[in-house]
This record gives sequence, C-alpha cells and structure tokens, in this order.
Amino acid sequence: ECTNAEAIAQAEAALCRVPWHDEDAVAAWQAAVAREPDFFPALNGIGAVQLDAGQAAEAVASFKAAIAAKPDFADAHYNLGRAHLVLGDAAAARTALEAANRLAPEDVDVLLVLTELHRKAGRSDDALLTARAAAKLAPDDAEVRRTLGHVLMEKDLHAEAQAEFTAALLKKPGDVDAQLGLAR
Repeated sequence: ECTNAEAIAQAEAALCRVPWHDEDAVAAWQAAVAREPDFFPALNGIGAVQLDAGQAAEAVASFKAAIAAKPDFADAHYNLGRAHLVLGDAAAARTALEAANRLAPEDVDVLLVLTELHRKAGRSDDALLTARAAAKLAPDDAEVRRTLGHVLMEKDLHAEAQAEFTAALLKKPGDVDAQLGLAR
C-alpha cells in the first residue's frame, strides 16, 4: 500500500506525463485524494477534466472541494467561474472570477474571462477596466488587444479601438476578428 506522499507523487507524475490521458490523470488524482482528501491540486485537476467532458455540475463540486481545502488557490476559483458560466449562472461565475482576480491580479486569462462576462452583462465600465488591465500585463497578446478593441468600440472610443485592432493585426496578421473590427 502506498503512503500519502507516494500517492501525491503519482498524481503529480500524471500531471506531467507527456502525452497524458485524462483517465490516467483522473485515476492518479483520485488515488491521491483517497489518501489525502484535501489534496487541492488533484481536486482541481479532476474538476478540469470534468469540465472539459461537459460535466459542469460535477466540476463545480470538485472546484469547491479544492477551494475548501485551499481557499487562496486562484486556479480553482477561476475554474469554478468557468464552470458556472457553462451552467449559465453569471452571478456565481462573477463571484468566483472576482475571487480569482483578487488572488491572482496578474492572471491575464482571468481578466479576459471577466471582461467577456462584464460585456455580456452590459457592464461596459467594468469591461474596460479589466480589458485595460489585461492589455497592460500582456501588450503583445493579439487576443488581449483585440478584446480591448471590441470593448473600446462598445464605448464609442473608435480611434482607440482602431489602434487596438491594428496592434492585434501586427501581432497576428491573419486575425479576421481584428480585421472586421478595423472595418467597422
């Protein structure tokens, strides 16, 4: 029988396996959780696989378990927000994503998802704040610049939007979405 340390090492090895299979990783994570119920990376990993498999409700439970084990684990809050979005619960998604942003304010992925959530909810000022924060952190990322361009267009800041779409195209010349943004 393996010790907790061995189970954790097996789970971590599954995370690093190349190529790895979801079922192998889940089996290793589940073994680690059986021995160490609060092993938050495994709980988060299981949730991520569940979310990718379209099992958003199950993923929510896994992410909540990871957060219960380690409340300051930003990745679990981010993933919980994504799962709530899949389930159509924008309020719960916003709460989870804002927690992730407080814990990891320089995580561009969190900022981009928050930006889209704000846009869909009609909170254009919040969308602009998060999009600008993402652009400050990742000025060379075409997706970030294009997203900021869209938010600026929605705020009727056309000249600034055009500059962002142009910057996106300089980074990714075939970006059709940025091309369409420039054409508006």
